[in-house]
Amino acid sequence: MLRAVLMTMWRWTRWVVIVFAVAAFAIPVLTAANLGGLRMADLPVNDVLSAFSVAGLIYIPMSALLGLLVAAGAWGADIQLGFVYVLVHPVPRWYFVLLRFASGAIILGIPVLGVLLGCLVVTLAGSVPEFVHAYPVSLTVRFAAALFFTYAVCFGAVGAGRGRVADSSTDVSRVLIGLGVFLAGVVALTTLDRLVLQSAIADFLLRWMDSQWSPIGLYVGRWGLFDV
Repeated sequence: MLRAVLMTMWRWTRWVVIVFAVAAFAIPVLTAANLGGLRMADLPVNDVLSAFSVAGLIYIPMSALLGLLVAAGAWGADIQLGFVYVLVHPVPRWYFVLLRFASGAIILGIPVLGVLLGCLVVTLAGSVPEFVHAYPVSLTVRFAAALFFTYAVCFGAVGAGRGRVADSSTDVSRVLIGLGVFLAGVVALTTLDRLVLQSAIADFLLRWMDSQWSPIGLYVGRWGLFDV
């Protein structure tokens, strides 16, 4: 049954996934081309590091947007049809939801593979200045973690509207509004804390956001393919 659910979800999301996979593959390749080609050994170290650091930051909004779109695509048709497609299957609902979630996770492996292949093309076929090291696997794992985290959160948020018939864009908008309200609350709290408590709470929040236990930590840190 996983194959049937996977193929159905692939039909709903294939063009989005293909476009993002091609873009994920092209980012490091086009960055190297912009520097003059894959042979970068004669370039200044700072030029190589800064170019790929900026290019790597594109993966942050890409992972968030792709996870959101695939999660919305997973439930879009069901929401519009009143979840008839889900109810006609002779399996428990929790099992079908698990199959749908697993299908989306499998499909998201395609753009993750695109990131890895693009990084490997640049690192294996090209050359870099001395003392510069490539981290294709590290960058791919970071992208995959951020992508799957966003997908899981949005999948649960959009699927929570299963009890009514609604347009999926409304659910996606509510997810974005919720994230915006959360970030606005953090900004308001840290601003007030700076004026009243001399940034005690703000310092704690910043340390937590940058820690390994923070989901926000997935989106910060080193996103460059190369480092010294």
